[in-house]
Amino acid sequence: METVKRINTDELSEHGLDRIGELNPYITLLCDLRCKYCYMYDFLSQDALDIMTTDFYYKLVTHFADEYDGLDRHTFLGGEPTQHPSITEFANYVGGLKVKERRMTTNGTSTHKLRLDELEPDVFDHVSVSVDGHNSQINDVTRGVGTFRRIVSTLAEYREAGIRTSVNYTVTSRNINEVLAAPSFFYALGVSIINFHVVSNIGNTINNQELGLCVDPLEWIRQRNLLMETRSFPGITLRIPYMYLTEEEIKNLGYIPIQEKNYHSPNGGYRLIVFPPTGKGKGYCYMSADLIGGENAHIAKVDSEGTFHWNHDPRNEWTEYQRSKSANVSSDLRGEKVYATYGVIPVSVSYKKTLIFPQNNTPNTEKRS
Repeated sequence: METVKRINTDELSEHGLDRIGELNPYITLLCDLRCKYCYMYDFLSQDALDIMTTDFYYKLVTHFADEYDGLDRHTFLGGEPTQHPSITEFANYVGGLKVKERRMTTNGTSTHKLRLDELEPDVFDHVSVSVDGHNSQINDVTRGVGTFRRIVSTLAEYREAGIRTSVNYTVTSRNINEVLAAPSFFYALGVSIINFHVVSNIGNTINNQELGLCVDPLEWIRQRNLLMETRSFPGITLRIPYMYLTEEEIKNLGYIPIQEKNYHSPNGGYRLIVFPPTGKGKGYCYMSADLIGGENAHIAKVDSEGTFHWNHDPRNEWTEYQRSKSANVSSDLRGEKVYATYGVIPVSVSYKKTLIFPQNNTPNTEKRS
C-alpha cells in the first residue's frame, strides 16, 4: 500500500457530511470465527494483508480527531480487531487524541494480539464482547464449539485488567427462550451492560437457512416484554430493542423516525464506518452496519492514498435516507414486510428501551433511545 499523504474528505463534505463525530474503523477483516449469522458476508478474510496499515490508520483517525474538533466516539471493529498486529499501539494512540468515548467490539475468544499489560490507563471506556448464551450448549450453536469457555476466560482477563465490559447478545430462534437467564449470569462475571440484538436475515443467516435462526416477530415481542417488565437484575443495564410495534404502540410511545440514530454521532456529527482499502475491504464506507454487503449501499470508497470517493448510485444508504426520510432505510432497501402477516410494523433497530438497575433498592430508571 502506498504511503498516505493526507486524508481527503472533500466529497463527503459536498454531500452534507460536514462533521464526522463517530468513527468506526474495521481495522482488519481477519477473524478466527465464522458465526452462523454474521452480517459480514464474504468480507471476512484469512489474508494477513486485509488490514489497515499503521500509516493509513494513524492518518485516518488523526484527521477526524483534529479536523473535526474531536470525535464523540471511536470504536475498533473487524473482523476481529484484536487480531491486528498493532492493536495495542492503536488503542494507546487513540487514548491520546481528542476522543470522548473509546470502545472496541470483539468476539472474545481471546485477547489475541492485544497486550493488556501494555495499555495506557483508561484507553478503553469499555469493551463489548459478543456472546449468544449463558452456557456452551446455547452459545456454541451459533458461535462455534468451544467458544463459550474461551469467552468467559477472556471476560475475566478484561475484568482483572480493570477494563469495563459489556455483552452484545444476539437473539436467535436457538436462544430466545434463554434470554431471561442472561442478565444475572453475566452480571456475576462483572459485565455492566447487556445490549440485546435480534438476528437479521442478512449475511450468513441467508447461507444457513436450514438452521432457521430468524426469530418470529410475535415471539420476540413476548420475550421483549418479559425483559422490559422485569425488576430483578440489580447492578446491570439492559438495552432491549423494540424491533416491531403496532400502530397503536407507535402512537402511545411517541415513536418518531430515528433511523438517523444509525447515522449520527452522540453530539450531532455523523457516523462513518471505514473498511480497509484492501482486496476484500475495497475501502467501502457506510453509515450503519445494517446494509454492509448490500448492492451499492455504501456511501463512498476510500482509496489507499486516503481520498474518499462518493458513491453516486441511488441505492447509497445516505442518498436513500435523504430521499425518503424513512424510519427504516435498511428494512426498506432489503424489502422487509411484516405488517400484513403479523400486524406489526418494523421500527429502527436503534430504538431501544434502556433499563438501568441500581445495586441497592432504589427504583430502576428507564429511557428510550
